[in-house]
Amino acid sequence: MHRSVVGLDRSIPQLMRAAQRVSGTAGISVLASDMRRLPFASGTTCFALAVRCYTSLGYISREEELGVFAALRDYMVPGGVVVLDSFNWTWVREHGEVVLTQETSGLRVTETYRAGPNKVIDSVWSYTYADGREPERIEFALLGYDWRDVEDLLSGPDGGTSGCMRTILARSYRAGRQAARA
Repeated sequence: MHRSVVGLDRSIPQLMRAAQRVSGTAGISVLASDMRRLPFASGTTCFALAVRCYTSLGYISREEELGVFAALRDYMVPGGVVVLDSFNWTWVREHGEVVLTQETSGLRVTETYRAGPNKVIDSVWSYTYADGREPERIEFALLGYDWRDVEDLLSGPDGGTSGCMRTILARSYRAGRQAARA
């Protein structure tokens, strides 16, 4: 059986970094593509695992999400697994405000999330630099999802899932573990 890994991103700098990391590794390729326009011919590619990282779920409209998940259904083998890095809106609402802080050499990033109405997650990212540069603040909204929403996105027009119902909402759990430590 032939196994391979395909990495997709629309960011050319990120793809260049990924290509350098996997250079010379058999079976791994990277492709420039937007998840809304996957570069595979329908019915010709079968994946056992699909991973959507960095909360890519929620940045585009629900109609576009439906299109992305329809394509995933077409490309997944029966029993395949979809791993989603996303915020569970219900979980964020129950926990009030979720604050995540990460520090690297010279930079502190604080992410703050609050559940708003209509399953919107109000988000603020704050960047503080050790070298004295002016702090930065970015505000944006994410469309939040919960398990029922994910099931709806994964189900086909007939309500079936083409065998790829096994999902993981990874970001919600990471946020939960960090909040529990605080």
